Amino acid sequence: MIDRAKQGSYLPPWHDKMEYILHTTEDAFNNNGMVLKPCHNDFWTNNLMYNEEKDDLKIIDYEYASMNDPYYDIGLLSTVNYFTEAMDVELCKIYHGGNYDEMGFAKMKLYKIIGDIKWAYWALQQAINSDVAFDYMNWYGAKIARLQHLWLDPRMDMWLNMLNGKPIFRTK
Repeated sequence: MIDRAKQGSYLPPWHDKMEYILHTTEDAFNNNGMVLKPCHNDFWTNNLMYNEEKDDLKIIDYEYASMNDPYYDIGLLSTVNYFTEAMDVELCKIYHGGNYDEMGFAKMKLYKIIGDIKWAYWALQQAINSDVAFDYMNWYGAKIARLQHLWLDPRMDMWLNMLNGKPIFRTK
C-alpha cells in the first residue's frame, strides 16, 4: 500500500464511500445557507500555545486559514482531541454562549467526518510528495480508523436531513 501511494496510484478501498459522504454533506451544507467566516482550518492542539503564567492562549500556524464555516474548526478541535459525546455537547454550548444548538451540533458532528476525510487524503499526498521524515501512512491509518468509527454514527442521516430541511424522525 505504501509503495502504491508513493507511486501515486493508491486509492483506499473506502474511497467511494468517502467521496459519497463528501458530496452528500457538501450538498446539505449548501442547502443550509452556510455563512463563511475567517477560520483556521487546522485547528488542533499543536497549533495552540498557552502561557500559564500570563493565562494567555495564542493560535499559531495559519497556513490553511481561509473563509469557512466555523463549525469546521470546532469539529476539527473535537475530533483531533478525541472528545466524547458529552464533551461535544459542552463544546457546542460554549460556542453558543451556554445554550445547546441542535443544528450547530449536527454541523460540528458532520465536520468531524469531513475533517478526517480531508486529512486522510492529505496524509496520502504527503506520503507521496513530502521530504519530511515522518510516517504519514501511520498517521493516515489513525485517521481512517477514527473515520470508520465516526461514519457509522446512526444519526448521520438525521443530521443531513436537518441541514437539508427535511423532516427528522426520532425514536425513543
